[in-house]
Amino acid sequence: MLTTTSFTTEWFQSQSKFIIPIEEMTKEELNQCLKIFYAAVRQKDGKDFKVSSLRSIRAAIDRYLRPPAVNKPWSIVGDKEFNTANKVLNAICKKNTKEGKVSSVVHKQPITSEQVQCLFQAGQLGGCDTNEPAQLLRTTGGFDLQVAGCRLGAGCRLSAG
Repeated sequence: MLTTTSFTTEWFQSQSKFIIPIEEMTKEELNQCLKIFYAAVRQKDGKDFKVSSLRSIRAAIDRYLRPPAVNKPWSIVGDKEFNTANKVLNAICKKNTKEGKVSSVVHKQPITSEQVQCLFQAGQLGGCDTNEPAQLLRTTGGFDLQVAGCRLGAGCRLSAG
């Protein structure tokens, strides 16, 4: 699994303009770096990222910079010093969407009652009376996803069977 940290590290190692590690950059240096990063970043196959992926990458970088290990007291998402980098990101998102370079979200087919039953039979889901914490977590996590699908989607994502 490719983490955002390893992904951004790969990009920083592949370019030569910025030699200061991201963790040591000032706001101004990081703002300049992010403008170039947002414009240059692509998937491994050379395709543009989806808008949601680009924004997720920005959020992941922001989360990486905030904890005690790096301890930056500012946010690349919300601080005004990063307005120009964020404007570049927004412009790239708009341009890619307008040019049709970004594929739309692909929704999966709803899970059927038979598939839910198969999950129970395979032991991936279990009764809520179980004493096994891992089983309980898998089961409640599965049901949380079903409820979220009902709340967030246009109607419930689960079919009644």
